[in-house]
Formats: sequence, C-alpha cells, structure tokens
Amino acid sequence: PYLETLLVFLVALQLLAVVGLGLSSWLGEGLGLSILLVNWLALPVVFWARARGRDRHEVTAAVGWHRGAGIGREIGSGLVAYVAALPILALALGVTLSLSRVVEKTPHHPIVDWVRDPGRFDVMVLFLIAGVWAPLVEEAIFRGAFYHYLRGRLRPIAAALAVAVLFAGIHPHGILGLPVLITLAVALALTREWRGSIVAPVTMHCVHNGAAVTLLLLLTRGRSTPLLPMLPLSTARRPATEKRPR
Repeated sequence: PYLETLLVFLVALQLLAVVGLGLSSWLGEGLGLSILLVNWLALPVVFWARARGRDRHEVTAAVGWHRGAGIGREIGSGLVAYVAALPILALALGVTLSLSRVVEKTPHHPIVDWVRDPGRFDVMVLFLIAGVWAPLVEEAIFRGAFYHYLRGRLRPIAAALAVAVLFAGIHPHGILGLPVLITLAVALALTREWRGSIVAPVTMHCVHNGAAVTLLLLLTRGRSTPLLPMLPLSTARRPATEKRPR
C-alpha cells in the first residue's frame, strides 16, 4: 500500500487541479492564490495504507509519522541537517547557474507570476501551502511512504536518489531546477534514514520553503531570478488557464 500511497497522491493532485479550475471558472478569478487551498484535500492520502487495513503502529513507523527521539531533538536534528546540507545546495545552485548561462534561460517557477504585489491574504496562503502543506504532505508521501517502499528493495543511497528524481521531476521548475531539487531531496531522504521519523525532514523542508518564500517576496517581485532553483515551494499548482487578478 505504500507505493499505492504515492500513486494515489499524484492522481489526487491532478484531480484537485481540475477542481481548482472549476472553482475559478465558477466563482471568478478573484479567488487569487486561495485556489491553492484545495490542495489540503490531499492530506488524507497520507493515511492510505491505514485505509487499506494496515495496523496503525505499522503505518506510523513506515511513514515516519512519530516522535522519534522526541519532538525537540528531532526538530534540532532537522536544523543541523539543513545547515550541513547548505554547502552542497550552494554547489548545486552553481551548476544550475552555469547551465542557465549555457542555455541562456533563467529558471522560472509558475508561482512567481502570482506574487507581483500580492495582498496579505495571498501571502498567508503562499506560506500555508509552501511552509506547511508541502513539508507535511510531501514528506509523508515521498520521504515517508515511498522511501519506506524503496528501502525494502534498495540501499539507502539508491532509494534516496530514486525518490529525489521523482520528487524533483514533478515540480514545475524544468530541467534547470533539477540539480538543486535533487540535492535537497537526497538530503531530506538521508535525514529520514538517519532519524527514522519524518519530523527532521519536515523541519528542513519547512525552513527551506519558509526562507524561499520570504526571498521570493522580498527579492523577485514577480521577476525570474537565479535564486529560483532554491525555491522548491510545493507540488501544488494553480490551474494552468487561470490568470492572476489585476
């Protein structure tokens, strides 16, 4: 059921994108970034294995949805792991910047189109999705259920790489975003391997995305920037045909 969890999640995201498109068509474009809030409906997918009849203790252990050595220690471990990963992330960013110069293209995330002079509510929604939804749901799915499934078949490095490639691939950054996204995802998976619990990876993801959104709002003002590969944000996507309200 743990591989099923990933597959159901990916299908759910597509269905929720359709729901978001329907809502925006029905209620108008004034919804703004609030349309992304429908992605919270994907949260129950985390418990798919439980719905399939697996024991609660088995599921929490498999997904890493437990306290580990204690919430405080796990959060601290996540902070330490993130700081340790920063030099490698910087190298990955250097690779992306080099590739960007070669292809003469700047990495772009669709969410940038939505943050030109955003309102307070839009800012709150952006932090809720990138800083809360993405760390909780994506870690439970990718470093939780899917990583657990692969670890029954692969060694840690191979499992971490496999999860990282898929994780990076479903984000809308394009090829230029892959070096940083894969590097971050490997760090998250290896931290899950180290700690057992996903509290530490959730902490890392939360810190990274929180800092990313803050930089995005302060520095880009809706323009593409070389910093964009550092902003994984989330797999949540706004409807493709919807335009930002003026």
